[in-house]
Amino acid sequence: MALEYKKVGTETRYREETDTIEQDIGFEDIPVCRPSFFFFDFTGLKPSSPHYFFLDGEDVTKYINSSFTLNSYNNASRTSLLRDPGDTYVTETQFPAAQGGPTNGGSGPVNTDSAGNLSGAFYLQSNSTTSFKVGTKVLSVIDVSSNNKIAALSYSQTEFEALGLYDLYYETTTSNTVAYEADIYDWVEVPDPVPPASSGSSNDNNNGGAIFYSHYEPPEGKNFWEEGYFTEGYTTTYTTGQTNQQIQADRGTADRNDGGSSAAGGTTSSGGCCFIMLEARYGDGTMDKVVRRYRDEYMTDKNRRGYYRLAEVLVPLMRKSRAVKWIVTKTMADPLVAYGKYYYGENKTGVVYTPIKNFWMKLFDTLGGDTKFIRENGEVV
Repeated sequence: MALEYKKVGTETRYREETDTIEQDIGFEDIPVCRPSFFFFDFTGLKPSSPHYFFLDGEDVTKYINSSFTLNSYNNASRTSLLRDPGDTYVTETQFPAAQGGPTNGGSGPVNTDSAGNLSGAFYLQSNSTTSFKVGTKVLSVIDVSSNNKIAALSYSQTEFEALGLYDLYYETTTSNTVAYEADIYDWVEVPDPVPPASSGSSNDNNNGGAIFYSHYEPPEGKNFWEEGYFTEGYTTTYTTGQTNQQIQADRGTADRNDGGSSAAGGTTSSGGCCFIMLEARYGDGTMDKVVRRYRDEYMTDKNRRGYYRLAEVLVPLMRKSRAVKWIVTKTMADPLVAYGKYYYGENKTGVVYTPIKNFWMKLFDTLGGDTKFIRENGEVV
């Protein structure tokens, strides 16, 4: 009897699912203005004269840049910080340097042109030290350093409304247990294939030319070469005259010969999945469980083809040369096993082999290509 990993049924399992619901509970006034850029254009002021800016009576001249025009704003992209700076510049103590900085470096007044015009951008700051309450705001320009219209010869002002609301809500998270049906897989015993009897033979146990296609992997703890366990893809041909008893006894020997004669006179050819790993790591067919698991979960037809093509070259070379086997073990097999153990949480150091894993998977894909590949046992991949 041999073992085959197959679906044996289903069972009901349970998982937790969460759901978050937002519940609106109203609005609340925002007490201060948020950071923003405003564009102004004053006319009719005293020509070619220094002027200062005040917002609600507070000197904000260092937050002025007179090189901007209304087109600077209108032509800005929708994602431009000129349209919505957010908290990007909240640590600035003057017009943001990233947007050109303040006129005159922020150290003095701003001059009108020869026609008495003064236009540009004003950065409304909002942080723990500089902020302004919402409501009707007055931005004034004056030709004296104090906000005293009586002492001024040139003065103008404009108003804007600053209002805002917080959208208030709370979140409710609920958790539910949901049932689902899961497939169950296990190792099950299946009969060994029985060779057809040779016609005209007087011996009931004479098996003629029997061909065995073994597609089984050993369960956990079983050695690959132990009686009754074979890896997928191995094909063993036995010659006329063998009995059932002889075939059963010779399987392990014949499969290991890789093309040589069996103890009963048969021949064998091999190619199977993970052959490189089987040969490189132990040489006796033992397979690391992380290799089998990663292969089953992530190998595609394309990189399987590449792996098979590479195996047909490397496996014979490893069996002929210890040096080749050592090189393959140290550059491929050992690093991939270490990475697999890291990937499945069995170690933390295997992450360093991620580039090596990526290299081999890319090589398998390249060798695999898009053309179907016929393995030695006749399987088309």
